[in-house]
Parts: sequence; C-alpha cells; structure tokens
Amino acid sequence: MRAPHPIPSDDDRPITIPAATRPKVSFLIPAKNQRAHLESCLAALRDGMDPRTPYEIIVVLNAATDEVSNFLKDQTQGIRILESPINRGVAGGYNLARTAARGDFLALIHDDTEIQPGWAERLIATLDSNERIGAVGSLILLPDGTPLSAGSVLWRKGNTCPPWAPGTPMPAGFRSLRPVDYCGTCGLMIRSPIWDAVGGLDENLYPAYYVDVDLCMAIRKQGRIVVCDGRAELKHHVGSSSNRRQRAFFALENRAYFVKKWETELEDYDLLQNVDFASLECAHRNTRARSEEIGGDGLAPSKNEPPPPPWPDNAYIEREAQVAKAYTLHLESQIANREAAEARMKRNVSELEDLAKSRNEENARLNPLAVELSSLKQRLRENPAFIARHLVRSILRKFRSS
Repeated sequence: MRAPHPIPSDDDRPITIPAATRPKVSFLIPAKNQRAHLESCLAALRDGMDPRTPYEIIVVLNAATDEVSNFLKDQTQGIRILESPINRGVAGGYNLARTAARGDFLALIHDDTEIQPGWAERLIATLDSNERIGAVGSLILLPDGTPLSAGSVLWRKGNTCPPWAPGTPMPAGFRSLRPVDYCGTCGLMIRSPIWDAVGGLDENLYPAYYVDVDLCMAIRKQGRIVVCDGRAELKHHVGSSSNRRQRAFFALENRAYFVKKWETELEDYDLLQNVDFASLECAHRNTRARSEEIGGDGLAPSKNEPPPPPWPDNAYIEREAQVAKAYTLHLESQIANREAAEARMKRNVSELEDLAKSRNEENARLNPLAVELSSLKQRLRENPAFIARHLVRSILRKFRSS
C-alpha cells in the first residue's frame, strides 16, 4: 500500500507569483546571501499586490549562496531568475535585471524589504498623475515602524542626510507627496524609458553607495523630477553583507567619484553647516525651487531607447580587483598610521617616565630639608625663645668666619 503524500509545511509551500504577460510594473531584486529576508520580501509582494495590477518579479542571483539559489529554484514559482556567477554590485545587479524587464515602470527594491499593501499601486498612481515625475520613492520604515527615510537631502559636498533634524520623527509628518533630492534603491519606482535614457545605474559606483543619489541626479538632467510619496510604505531590515569598516570605505570612495562627476550641478545645492531645523528648511525650499524649474509645458516625451547592455563579466572581475586593492591600501595606510601613533605614544610615555624619575630624585633630595624645616617650625612653636638663640648663633658664626 502506497504511503500518503505528506502535507507540505509552511516552509515547503512555494511562493507563487502570478507573473503577467504584459506587466505594468517589473520588480527588480538583486539577491546574494539573505535567504530568510528574501523569502519575506517575496511573500510581502505576493500578499501586498492588488490582483488587478499586472506585475512581474525578476531576481538576480548576484554571486548568490547555494541556500538562496536553491530556495528560489525549489520554493518559488512565477519568478524570473537571472544568474551571475560574479558579484555585480548594486548597480550591476539592477542593470542586469533591467534587460529582462517588460514593465512600463521599474520598481527597485532590496531583498531585505517588505512592501506594505497598496505600495505599488500608490506609486503607479503618482507616476501616472504627472509626466514631469521621473521616479518616486516612499516612506521607508524600520521593522518596528520607526521612519528610516522619506526621500533624502543632498548637500554641495556630497553629504546626505534624512529630511528631518536629529531625533526620532513621527511618520505622520512625512505622509505627503513632495519633491526630494533622491530616494534610495531599497524602494524606488522609475519610468522604464527614463531608466534607459539615463543609461541605467552607473556601474563605476561599485559595489554600493551613491548609486541612488547618482541615478536621481541623472533623472533631473533628463528633465524629470524625483518625488517621495509618503502615503506608500515599505519596511526595511537594513541588512548588509559587508562590515562597517568596508561600508565606510566604499561610501567615501563613491562619494568622491560622485562629487567629481556632478561638480557643476552640485554648485546649486546648499553647503552643509549644521543638520538642524533651519538648515533643513532652507534645503527643502531649494529642492522645491529646483523641481519647479524642471519640465513644464514644453516637456519632451520619454524616448523609447533600448536598455544599455550590462558590463561583461571580466569588467566586474577587474573592478572588484581594483576595489579590493584600494581597500587593502587603505587598511595598510590605517595600520601604518596606527603604528606611528603607537610609536609616538611610547615616546611620550618614556618622556613622562623620565620626568617622573627626575622628580622623584628631586623629591628625595628635598625631603630631608623639608623634614628639618618642619622640625624647626615645631620647635619655634614650642619655644619662641629658640629663635633668638638661633639668630645669635648664626650671627656669631658669620662674625667668626669674617
């Protein structure tokens, strides 16, 4: 007798996506090594999309682990999977995904995000409402509901910050539609023709950081504005596969590249003095003013250009080697600086020890005199006549010696 087929557990049931033949929006997701987050991301897309919205999901296995790869192949259906044996970084992963996308709009999300119900429909409606809008972001929340970003502020030297002063803002204050300097690639929707017109993401910004800032600058150069629609929400787990020291290095390197690339345009941005209410209000006013100058009645229609081809594999291998070499030199420089600082500290310690030794020797010489002086003071207090005898003896000694 044949054994009954086991009922699959929740973990074994595939995530089925009703991939549309003519999608309105294409979700692009690079994935590497966060299997649990990716599963939550895909489940949120399945549960949070309106059934009337035709969409597709394209996942790029960006030098992904076997765990992530096997999960996608064995436990999902209806998802288009592209594989890259090498790490293409954020820009390269999205650019590769774009080559397979067929939607009117491209939704860029990270594999550690979860869209909330109505997220995509809200952003689609915003893009459909105004041809001047080239891309739209949303209110990004941490898993506990704390706002993480709602569009961001760009400063003249390439510094960036959230649109609020230091502290924990209230989400209600950012549930509106407003122009912004840029929105992050963890939750950004862009018109496909605009993406192709700007040439996709700049793959020189490898492996990550300033990719989104650069994209939004390029969108404005195409005569479109970037907005944040805070009525759409997305949760971000803020995962990362690199350590803090690496992230800081990548951010500084890519910031320098970005500032050099957009040096002329950045002259119109405020110079960061303090991240406070007054400075941010001034920056927001200037952002609105720049947005009002873009487009208008003479807005040219988006051109239907083919998406630019992604870099070949050997270009990424070479770029990764360049970045690894630069990071190694950076670490070697830090080690040399630390060793020099330690040598200076040792010299300072040695000098302090010599000073302490000299002071101890001086104290040893002065201590008997101090004892004698203390004894003399005590005798004077006990016998005032002693001072007279002491003075007479001193005068006699001087007289005799003369």
